[in-house]
Amino acid sequence: MPIALQTRIDKLDGQMTNYGLDLFMAYQHANALAVQLNAEGNPNSSTQCYALANDLYYMYGHWRNSTDDIQDMLIWCLWYINDNGFGGGGGGVTMPDILTAMLGASFEELRQFMGITQAYKVAVWDAPFNEEYYAALARGFKNWGT
Repeated sequence: MPIALQTRIDKLDGQMTNYGLDLFMAYQHANALAVQLNAEGNPNSSTQCYALANDLYYMYGHWRNSTDDIQDMLIWCLWYINDNGFGGGGGGVTMPDILTAMLGASFEELRQFMGITQAYKVAVWDAPFNEEYYAALARGFKNWGT
């Protein structure tokens, strides 16, 4: 059985949290290296290292530590898909949904529906007919009403 989408989302959220922490640690290391380079008398290298540290810090902020950061936005999108797609709270069409819609349809909607179904009928009227397949299908429905 496939792993549930929610399980994958939870695992992805944990991995993205770790990635954000790794970015923050990289920022801290680059900043410490900049301090060390400056102390050793390498101001040009220190300046470049400070710039790298700032870039890493901004990456961390966009990823995990701001309003509407990338991690949260991605997880929210996946939650929406999980809750609303694939029959998980909507998005799936069931026979009761179809019957309820048909019973509540206007005359014009019923007329359009009938026109579409008749057009399908005409389109397949002269198409090859697989007798064995449709006979087996009919046998499967034979005892439904009893």
